[in-house]
Amino acid sequence: MDNKQLGKDQTYSRLLNNRLVISKLQQKNYSATDLANELHLSNATMSSIVKELLNKGLIKVNNSSSKKEIGRKQVFYTINENYGLILAVNISNYQAKISISNLKEEILFTEILDVEKYDAKTIYLILLKASQILMNEKFKSFPLKNIVISLPGRVNRNSGELLLSKQFDPELFKEQNFIRHVFSLQFPNVPIFISNDVNVSAWAEIKKGALVDVKNAIYISIDIGIGGALIFNSSLFEGDKGYAGEFGLIKVFYDNKYDYLDEVASLRVLIDKAEKISNENLNRSRTRLIELYKENSKVKEEVLKSASAVGEALSQLVESLDVSTIVIGGRATELGDEYLKAIQEATNSHLIYTPTIKFSTLGRDSKIIGATAVGVDYVLNHSCKKD
Repeated sequence: MDNKQLGKDQTYSRLLNNRLVISKLQQKNYSATDLANELHLSNATMSSIVKELLNKGLIKVNNSSSKKEIGRKQVFYTINENYGLILAVNISNYQAKISISNLKEEILFTEILDVEKYDAKTIYLILLKASQILMNEKFKSFPLKNIVISLPGRVNRNSGELLLSKQFDPELFKEQNFIRHVFSLQFPNVPIFISNDVNVSAWAEIKKGALVDVKNAIYISIDIGIGGALIFNSSLFEGDKGYAGEFGLIKVFYDNKYDYLDEVASLRVLIDKAEKISNENLNRSRTRLIELYKENSKVKEEVLKSASAVGEALSQLVESLDVSTIVIGGRATELGDEYLKAIQEATNSHLIYTPTIKFSTLGRDSKIIGATAVGVDYVLNHSCKKD
């Protein structure tokens, strides 16, 4: 092996070890000796890694975890939450949720804006509000490390470009990467990521929710629209361009014809049907739909019928992908156990073996939790590199 190749291997090994140390410290506080034992590294190597990460400001001594032993003091290390901030913005279901988090993935502040439509005015309003939040006394002294924006629709994983989505004003698509461009004008030196909202929800479930320690799974979000994500080998599979998981485009047999799942089982469609049944204007309210589901037997019948359509679509996926776990997210989870049971029965009726089908454990916070995790991972992966 020549010296050039040796140098590359040593650099890669050092970066990997730095990231492994950070990953351990994301879970809990460790001493250098415990880290060395956990990662099977020498004390000298660990001492060098810890020194480098301390100098970068990524970690710090956690005095509250230090404990005195006979003749010496054991020092514990932790992620430095003051290293910088992550701005997470989720735009979906006619709301914009703006959140500020630290490197420990602790959500420090969240504000929700109701929006009438997804147009340029709304994007500028979100940017203004985010800028105001960051100027708050609690945050303005800390650097903004990156911005993660999650929204419905197809997002090209390579370019970050949002393709035309029927929920957004077509004017937003006249300029390539309009949303990224607007935010970059205000934050010119901050990395900006655009991601599909269901993908970040699935990532949240992998890291902190119902998909922890699950190897292969399907995540489906049932809300104003229907989307999904595929999990293979405990990682999110996005496809070549990032478009994997468009489960709303699966066709199911419904009312004596084949139609897209999104057009028969999304909450958007169920709200329209509930309005006709109840002769009431729900004003796009998912909360009122859920109330009517519990109050009106005909609305319940229509909702449970849609659940069977979801089950039919899931059975197609399970049969093709051979996964044993399905997690359901979105506001449809608030329809409760009877809705879940209807999905389970319809799914299992088409299959030889029965997968585990369960609701998300993170609820409405999944998108912000996932977006924050994406932002933190980016910061840590790049900051662990040797200067």
